[in-house]
Amino acid sequence: MTQADLTRQRLVRAALELFTAEGYHVTTTPQIARKAGVAEGTIYRHFRSKQHLLNELYRAAARWATKLVT
Repeated sequence: MTQADLTRQRLVRAALELFTAEGYHVTTTPQIARKAGVAEGTIYRHFRSKQHLLNELYRAAARWATKLVT
């Protein structure tokens, strides 16, 4: 796994934790970056927007559920 992949995973995990605890609309990109241990601009190297990050969380959950059912 590359460093970029690990950073992306940290961002996804941080976003999931914050969205779950605080809610999507209340959570800011600086909070996500701080929790993931990266600069805020790093988010935008991996995702076009906060919405895009949320969509990735949804797709990851769908993949997990599909594997579970299969």
